Amino acid sequence: MATVAISSDFLTAFAALPRHVQGKVTDFVNKFRNDPTSPGINYEKINDATDKKMCSVRIDDTYRGIVVRQQETGVYLLLWVDHHDEAYDWARRKKCEVNAATGNVQVFDIQHANDEVQPIAPEFCLFAEYSDEQLLKIGVPEEQLTFVKNIPHLTAFYASKDQLPEDAYENLEWLAYNAFFSKRTQHVFIEVLNRICGFKTCYVFFARKINILFIYNKRVLVSF
Repeated sequence: MATVAISSDFLTAFAALPRHVQGKVTDFVNKFRNDPTSPGINYEKINDATDKKMCSVRIDDTYRGIVVRQQETGVYLLLWVDHHDEAYDWARRKKCEVNAATGNVQVFDIQHANDEVQPIAPEFCLFAEYSDEQLLKIGVPEEQLTFVKNIPHLTAFYASKDQLPEDAYENLEWLAYNAFFSKRTQHVFIEVLNRICGFKTCYVFFARKINILFIYNKRVLVSF
């Protein structure tokens, strides 16, 4: 019996489609969920995709869905939907696999993982203090280790969200905030605030946490 799943990325892509196309996609999804092996669904291999499990499925003359199909295990994962050319471009740079450390199904950008990044000061990169083994344990794919370890700062980390697996990004997010406020950088951050802040209390918001900085006689006393 086939196992069918729909990724959160697909739902995001679906929400961005024109309303008249959404109706056609909904019809396809119903057919796909009922029987992904139906003769009415034509799976076309994307020959130049990095992940050879990637297939396209026809929505209409213009739009295509992207499916990972594992016939030997009977698993069908609907990943993306878009205009024909954009859908194929998306599929070419993605890889879908089960992470050996976490057991989660991950979809990530293999093209960005293979890009060579040469930061000015590698020792000050956001995740430089973490070993490959530590990053693998929290779900970073092996193909993306170099990419992740060369992320230079929080802004670049935020920009990488679409290239990283969702679970790995969430785990890295906590490490990123810890790295930003590590002993190596706290004194620099505090010195900058000492020079520019004129308030008695300054609130700095990061994700799910509020860090309160108390300033007394133009010196910052930090409570984390």
